[in-house]
Amino acid sequence: MSDLEESAAEVERVQQASAALDRLLGHRARLTICALLARLETMDFRRLKECTKETDGNLGAHLSKLEQAEYLQVTKAFRGKRPVSWYQLTPTGHRAVRQHLQALAQLTAGID
Repeated sequence: MSDLEESAAEVERVQQASAALDRLLGHRARLTICALLARLETMDFRRLKECTKETDGNLGAHLSKLEQAEYLQVTKAFRGKRPVSWYQLTPTGHRAVRQHLQALAQLTAGID
């Protein structure tokens, strides 16, 4: 295979991996939220806010986008008299995270 053919094949691999990235998980905060929930199963809003260092408004917007995409499930409860929102990944969310991480691994394979 010539250098030009190898180069074209490498460009094709990078383009395919890039196309497989999940646009919703492309944002640092949303990827962090999903990574935390993939590891810890469930977290409340307050703890997610502490871990992501996002403001209430920004975190709420990111969680809402993930929930609309059916990546997250929210359960509302009370701790004493205070409302608490608990978040967990859905099977769709777990699958999206796995596929996104696989695409990232393919995209970065061979980089020293």
